[in-house]
Amino acid sequence: MATIVDARLHELYERLHGPDLAAADQAARDLASEAATAGAEVVVVSACLLGERTRYDGGDRYTPSVVDPLLADPRVRVLPLCPEILGGMGCPRPAVWFVDHLVRDAAGHDHTAAITAGADRADALAAAAGATRALLKERSPSCGVNTVHRAAGDARASLQPGRGLFADRLDRRHLPIVSEEDVIER
Repeated sequence: MATIVDARLHELYERLHGPDLAAADQAARDLASEAATAGAEVVVVSACLLGERTRYDGGDRYTPSVVDPLLADPRVRVLPLCPEILGGMGCPRPAVWFVDHLVRDAAGHDHTAAITAGADRADALAAAAGATRALLKERSPSCGVNTVHRAAGDARASLQPGRGLFADRLDRRHLPIVSEEDVIER
């Protein structure tokens, strides 16, 4: 069971990440419409920060001090996304990190296509929802804003400066993005 803080938000997460792509696209457009009607902005939030169990280990990273103010703000509509789930990686799944220009797990399996597909899909949903900014999970190969896990060759991954693939797509569209660590440090 997820730690998710809001049943309506969990329902939206399920629609966005379900097998029916048309329904997911419609859910994003519905959120855009609702936000426009309310005079609110849409903010992408990594689903794991909201309590969805989307992490590689089957857990979440619910961070109340970071997400609760957004959820309480009547001028904000939250768009919960997990690019890795959208890319079909499942949960739980092997931990992955960047190795040169690929995304691999400890066994050396290449997950680049799934991470890329998930980043593309999440970016399309963010665009359809009219997202204006994002709060993402630091260190993730998809959502890392300032740091990601990276290794050279067979070496074990370590934290290094870099950006996840989804964060990179949002940045290319000039959306302001921060990580939960950026918010906590303020």
